[in-house]
Amino acid sequence: MQTAVLPMTVCDVIDKKIRRFVWGGEEGQAKVHLVKWETICRSKDDGGLGLRSARALNLAYLMKLGWTFLNNENDLWVKVVQGKYVCQDARGTTTFLSKATSRLWQGIRKALPLMKQETVWDVRNGRSINFWHDQWLADGVTLKDYIAVADQDIDWNASMADMATATGMEAPRLELGEDVTLWGREKDGRFQLSSAYTAAAEWLEDIQDEETVNGKRSHWKHVWKWQGPNRIKHFLWLAAHDRLLTNSERKRRKLCTNDICDMCKQAAETTEHIIRDCPEAKEVWQKLGIGETTLTCGLGFAEWMSKHLQEEKTGAIFGVAAWYLWKRRNEWIFEKQFQKASMLAYRIQSWTSTIKLAQENDAKLHAPPQKKSRADLAWEPPADGWVVVNTDGSVRQPDSLAAAGGLIRDNSGRCLAAFVGNLGVSTVTRAEIKGAIQGLQTAWSRGYRKVHLQVDSMTTYLFFTAKDHNNDRFYNLATQKSK
Repeated sequence: MQTAVLPMTVCDVIDKKIRRFVWGGEEGQAKVHLVKWETICRSKDDGGLGLRSARALNLAYLMKLGWTFLNNENDLWVKVVQGKYVCQDARGTTTFLSKATSRLWQGIRKALPLMKQETVWDVRNGRSINFWHDQWLADGVTLKDYIAVADQDIDWNASMADMATATGMEAPRLELGEDVTLWGREKDGRFQLSSAYTAAAEWLEDIQDEETVNGKRSHWKHVWKWQGPNRIKHFLWLAAHDRLLTNSERKRRKLCTNDICDMCKQAAETTEHIIRDCPEAKEVWQKLGIGETTLTCGLGFAEWMSKHLQEEKTGAIFGVAAWYLWKRRNEWIFEKQFQKASMLAYRIQSWTSTIKLAQENDAKLHAPPQKKSRADLAWEPPADGWVVVNTDGSVRQPDSLAAAGGLIRDNSGRCLAAFVGNLGVSTVTRAEIKGAIQGLQTAWSRGYRKVHLQVDSMTTYLFFTAKDHNNDRFYNLATQKSK
């Protein structure tokens, strides 16, 4: 795939397997391909799924190989290939040999014409640029394109430097050195495989770059940016292409002879009818708050869908509703079960709420971890006549043995008493609280009545400042131990 020209039959087999996977077919059991392969191979913004044709991808890889061959002359493999298959005459004209060539060189030779078509030049000394055939003008065309009749006296192999010397034109920028090739499809001039694939696909006529399928690029962007499950996005993509297997589509494919809507019996069942224009569908839209004026706004179906999918308030429920209208149609045809508009509207609203809740939970799950706030703490001396009790607790791992201790100091920082004690198996929170209680008990037993407690645990602070401890398991445990 990346270094040799694949036979067209091999590429076709690869594409066939991909198509079978996309539409769920199995060996010996073909399924309907609702959208043609050329459309699927477009980008999502152009109405496709962004899959790649094997032929175009093979050519894009060969273009990448050819770009390296033309721009990395010092690579060993490039020198070997040039020495074997490339020669120049006395005038510097390059000739590519083709007899008894390797598959590698055959691949490069196949990509070279398209490579030349997509290459533009940054003019410097002008010695490497063909004055007539290379694209060095700002608009990306060649001078030969402007000449209607071939003049036999013109030296078609002349370089820019030769023409400057012969005609007295302003000399190229000699001080900048050798001319530089740029990839014309990228603003920075660097080769990209993605743009090479686009060029190869256009060249092979797999896709057409002039316009998108069934509407503007913005229509397709709104389909893929819709916030909801991928299976509904895929349904909306098919609906925008008018490729749902409705009765009209089945009749077009000669799968049936009757295209009348099975629910209203009034008109042909198209995608537009089943989702928007059917009286049964209109009743559901009205139940959801999307009234008659919006439904008959005179827009084409794809444009109508795009308009509603981008609505901030109703976009989510619109996509779910369109999907459920199609599900109701299938349940009626295949299972003979019909849901009334009120019940269907309830299911749509319920499912939309579930989707939003799942998205919120997913956003929380994948949100970057918040940095823990940390305050700089320092010892603060108390007022005259007061003492400060500083306590702390800790737990040793892996046996979870806890201990707590602390100091009692006056306003000058002089240590009046110290204490420490083992608490057995415990948690950090319990150790912090028990240490604070033990510090207060020690201060009380020594006759200190004006006591200021300082701790570095917010949980301990909240424990002592809480007004109601009736359901606090830490309070019950701590008071039991301190009584």
